[in-house]
Parts: sequence; C-alpha cells; structure tokens
Amino acid sequence: MASLDIVQALFLSSILVIGLARIFRRYVLIPRYMIDADLPKLGTPRCDNKILGQAVVCGGSVAGLLAAAVCSDHFESVRVVEPEASTHDERGIELPANYERRFDDSGVPVPVTPRKRIMQYYAYHNAKSIPFEPVFHPTSYTALQHLFPNLQAELDYLHIKPTVMDRRNAQFPADPYRKAFENDDITSGAPLTLSISRETWEILVRRCVKNSRSNIKFVTGTVVGVRATLDARNKRLEKVLIRTDASGEVDEVEARLVVDAAGTAQMGFHRWLKSAGFALPARLRHEYKPNRQVVNAIFTVPTHLHDLWPVPWGFKPGGLTFGISGEARSFWAASTHPSLLYLFSVIVGMSCNNWPIRPHSASEMVATFCDLKDYRDGRVPPWVLDTLKFLEDHEVECEPFWSDYSHRSFSWVRYHKAEIDSLPKNFVAVGDAVMRLNPSAGQGCTKAVYDAVTLGACLGSVSFDKDKADLPENFSRKFFQKQAPRIEHMWTPLKDMDYRAPECVPVDGESLEDGPWRRRFAQEVAKLCKKHKDPPYPLRTHLPSPNPLLANMKGSDILLVLIAIVLPPLAAFMITGCGCDLLINIILGHIHAFWLIYKKMQAEKMYGVGGYTYAGSGRFTGGGVGAAPIAPQPGYGATNY
Repeated sequence: MASLDIVQALFLSSILVIGLARIFRRYVLIPRYMIDADLPKLGTPRCDNKILGQAVVCGGSVAGLLAAAVCSDHFESVRVVEPEASTHDERGIELPANYERRFDDSGVPVPVTPRKRIMQYYAYHNAKSIPFEPVFHPTSYTALQHLFPNLQAELDYLHIKPTVMDRRNAQFPADPYRKAFENDDITSGAPLTLSISRETWEILVRRCVKNSRSNIKFVTGTVVGVRATLDARNKRLEKVLIRTDASGEVDEVEARLVVDAAGTAQMGFHRWLKSAGFALPARLRHEYKPNRQVVNAIFTVPTHLHDLWPVPWGFKPGGLTFGISGEARSFWAASTHPSLLYLFSVIVGMSCNNWPIRPHSASEMVATFCDLKDYRDGRVPPWVLDTLKFLEDHEVECEPFWSDYSHRSFSWVRYHKAEIDSLPKNFVAVGDAVMRLNPSAGQGCTKAVYDAVTLGACLGSVSFDKDKADLPENFSRKFFQKQAPRIEHMWTPLKDMDYRAPECVPVDGESLEDGPWRRRFAQEVAKLCKKHKDPPYPLRTHLPSPNPLLANMKGSDILLVLIAIVLPPLAAFMITGCGCDLLINIILGHIHAFWLIYKKMQAEKMYGVGGYTYAGSGRFTGGGVGAAPIAPQPGYGATNY
C-alpha cells in the first residue's frame, strides 16, 4: 500500500512539474528570447486613435525603415531623416540593371555604390556558413509578411522568390554535402528565407514602406542634436535638430518618439543624449576589435554558363553554396537573386586576420583557397575547387569586382544597464545604433527585424492618454529591457567566434579565453542542423546560444533534467530501461544521464514523439509506435501560391 502511495505521489508530482515547465516556457522563456509571440499583432494599426504628434527616425537604412513602418501604425505621422540623397530617388527603390564598376590605382575593378556609408552594401545577407548557423532568417521573412501587406507584390516586382532555408548549405569540414539539401519545395512547410544581398534587402524594404505607409515623410538631412526637458518627473526629448542639405539651416522638429537608427556611429550614445544633459557612463558600451580583413568578389554569371556550373545541385538562386571556417581564415561562396536582366550573382568572400596579400583576381582567389588547411588536408570535396576554377576560366565573361573592408571594431551599447533616470522616456535605438555585429554572419538586417518587432510590441502595449499626449515614464527602459535578451544571443556567439583569433582585442574586463563552452555548443547546434532531412528544430526556434534552448525543451525534457540532477540512474532507466546503459550510468552518473536526454531529444525531433526505439549505446532508430515526424511550427514559411 505504501508503495502505491509513493507511485501516485511521484505521478502527480511529475504532472505538476511538466505543467509548470510548460507554463514557464510559454509565458517566460519564449517571450523573453523570441519574437514569435509578437508577430500576430505586427503590422496592425492601433484600433483607437493614434498617438498624437510624430515619431522621428534618425536614419533611413534597413533598421530605420522597419522602425518607421512600425511607428506609422501607432503615430499620426513619422519623419525619416537620412543624409544620403540617393535613398530618396530611383536608386533607392530600383535594382540596377548592371553593377557599375571603376578601376582603382592598382587596376583592380571595384564597385561604385550609391550607399557610401554602408561597408558591405553588395554583400550576401543570408545563411553564411559559420560554426553556429544563422537560424534567425526564417523569422525575418515571416515578420516582413506580417508587417507589409504589399510584400508579395514587391517581391514579384523585383523578381525575388523565397527559398527553403539551409537546403543548399554545405559547411566544411564540419559536414559533407548531403543529398537532402536538394529539396527546394517552398510549399512543403519548411522554413523560408530571402536569399538576397544587403543591397536588395534595403531596396525591398524601402519599396514596401513607401508603397504601404502614406503617413511617413522622408527628409534628406543630418540630425545634429536633440533638445530635452529634464524635469524630474518628465525627462523626455522635445525636439530633433535637423540640418537639411538643401538650405544648410538647422530645423527644430517636435518629436513624441526619437528612434536612433543612425548606424555604426551610435550618435545617440556618443553625442545626442549627452549634449542634451543625460549622463550615460562609458561602461555601457562594450567594444572589441577583431582586426580582421575581408575581401568580397562578385561575379555576374551569364545565363549561357548556368548549365555548366559544377556545383552538384546546379546553378540556383539562393542558398549557400559552401563555406569553410575554423581557422584564422575563412572562405565562403553563395549564389543570390537575379537582377532585372535575369543575371545571377555569385558572391565569394574571404577573410583573414593577417593577410600578406589580399586576393584581387580569380587566380589569386583560387590560390587563397588552395592554401587553406582544410583543403590541404583533403577535407573539402573536389567540386568546390572546380567551382572556383570555373569562375577563373570565365573571369572575363563574369566581369567581377572586388570590395575590401576591415572589421575594426564591433560594439553593443547596453542601454538596458543604464540608471533609471539617465534615459529620456521617449528614446530608443535600433540596428547598428545599439549593436554592431560581425557582418560575416549576415545577420544585421535580421537583428533590425528583431528590433522593429520589439518596438511594435512595446508601442502596442501603450495605453494612450489623449490629455497627456505622451509616452509612459518607463517606455524607453521597457523597450531596452525587452530588446536586450533577444539580441544578446546574436552578439555572444559572434564575439566568441572572433575571440578565437589571437589578434582580437577583447572587451575591457574580458579575455580571449572566455566562451569556449559556448563555441562548442554552437558547433554542436550547427552539426545538428545538418543531420535532419526535415527542417531542423534549431532553424524553427532560433538556437545559436544556450538560453533559447531552454525555451525549446518540452516539459518532459525539463522533468528528466531535474531527475538527472537528483538521481541520474533513474533518468537513465526512464529513457533506456534496465540494461547496460543503466549500469554505465551508475558508474558515470550525471554526465551519462544528460547525454542520454540529449540523444532522446534528437530522436524526438527526427522521428516524432514515440516514433523511435532505443537501440542501445545512445542510439535511437525510427520505427517505434507513435507519431510521424514533427511538422514545422505553424506560420513558419507558410505561403500561398
């Protein structure tokens, strides 16, 4: 009888723990680290009267445009201030028919870009093959679908089609090329993304904004400062000072909300707020210097060469072709969208910390690749070198140009750590103005989406008082507190990756020895991403760092972890039954129990709950009694064609 009571107590306790774990996951972990819960309301204008006055967005690049679109749903009017005039004419909303080139003093063809302030304007902005995989991009595409009702029309106008995430993504030496990557069915429910360049990202978003938001006004000018009210009970920014290019005079524009989207200069932190009387300590800004040089080569491949393309899956737009990393140098290549003349671009990127000679020709590019340790050790398939030699053989027809830049420093202004009274209540920062990421990961635009969705969620929670016509006292602090954990797990893995190089200068108070276990975790996630035929669960739940992993665990997994902490053999018994694994666990304890839990989670993601059997030695095989493989989460990559 006593044994029955114990069993009943354990059963009820298990049900309670699972229920609490699910509640904690749904209402705490997911809202904290992900934007998924905020997407349904994104792009929905306020049902009541909009907030009186205007929001001023300082910067008209991707982050500023997305923030302006969000603000237009909540404010009467929005003003976007951008110093580069090219963004306001045809060059800002049309893809060029051909890339414009010029030759530098050394005779190297270099691009002529209309956006002189953007370092990687022509870079490929999606799915770079780095150790932890950029798993955010499908969410970006879903967010754009919610934010812009005219997205599909603009995609059709620019001849852009979404692609299946990670289908042609081969990383070496971590994982060989797999046949499963050939599936390009965008109606399969797999996560979709936009495999486009940084240039196309901005043009697409600008077209969406201009053709869907009539209450946004664009101004060519430079923000030179702000004026503030420093009343103890009402610390807010009153006006934005704008120097217009036409007259050179400084106009004072009233603002209910000021959005710093001015880019890497981070003017809000360095100048505007301090000059307005807000004391922001230097310790809020974390900066490290990777001292890394990068060369991008862009080849325009004519149509008649597509059938000769030596890549196993053929010449297709979108998707990463290959990537090699893991040493002081890295090498990647990607095929991207067609231009208006249906010419496809292939972008080849090379980076190094100490580059004696930067490659500026196809032959030098091939030589650089052949000097990589992974290639010399025979860990890269032959078709990779064949592809590069193909570009070398057809260099004249492909008319490449070369773009050099240096990764001097990356920084994060941690506004969420500021004292309560040191921030105005109506100031936010988005994009590079709050965090400048290593652009090699191609996540800058995606982070801008995260910022915009977070801003929309904060504005949507505001209960507007017409008599006050003001934002709440804690609005800025609430935004930065909500923003920080969502973007921190973009910052930390990239920083850990850069810390591998001895030339990197770390953040003050940190060491290059920091973060080895996180790097190991990221590498394991990358391998896991590639071992599943169906869209892997990290791609659907954003897992480049450990924190969001908890948000992906089921209640039963959390219960197993708790049991493994208290009594490891019991956890092993619940997974494998009575056998050699139980004996091994009695000897090894916690390590073996956690390893079994991890393998069980892998099996559930691959075969579905109950759709596997334990084969011993930590191996699970399909064919158990239970569900079929888990389908992708609703809303990810769902399109109607």
